[in-house]
Amino acid sequence: MYPITSFRLFLPLRVFRLSDILGKGEKHIVGIFMANRQSLQLFSPTPEEIKSASDAIESLSKISDEPPHSLTFTLTDPKNPGVEITLPSSVFQFIVEVLGLISHGETVSLIPQEAEIGTQEAANILSVSRPYLNQLLDQEVIPSRKVGVYRRVKVQDVLAYKEKEFQRRESILDELTEQTQDMKLGF
Repeated sequence: MYPITSFRLFLPLRVFRLSDILGKGEKHIVGIFMANRQSLQLFSPTPEEIKSASDAIESLSKISDEPPHSLTFTLTDPKNPGVEITLPSSVFQFIVEVLGLISHGETVSLIPQEAEIGTQEAANILSVSRPYLNQLLDQEVIPSRKVGVYRRVKVQDVLAYKEKEFQRRESILDELTEQTQDMKLGF
């Protein structure tokens, strides 16, 4: 059994570095997006929280490489003595990954797979204007649904589009690099 002081679990979630979503050079922040919230809830970890995550990673490194099928933790909270939490190995690995990102000051967001967001939030994630996003939605490039007069977009669809666009741009850059090398321009 491994002592921990507090624990919260939100399922189902995916881990993203916010810098992957918002672009490089963003302030190091950790965010939790809850499906029942209208906006992305962000908070900045304190230096103490970053150190605590580093200490936790160091303690857990002995078992995180090859964890057993399940792990049982005992809370060391005086208000709840003897409370035990059993986690499947996959959930434990997920928590270790999040702690690792936090311990390195990485920008992290936990986003439910099926969460829906408004058009302004989707536009912010894609770093485009809301009118341009609406064009994409009108052309059905990104799936959406209407709730009254408002459109809702699944986070996973926005991120899939962002990844597809990233891959397309990478392909174009690779092609341009190859053409430049073929022309022997010295780049």
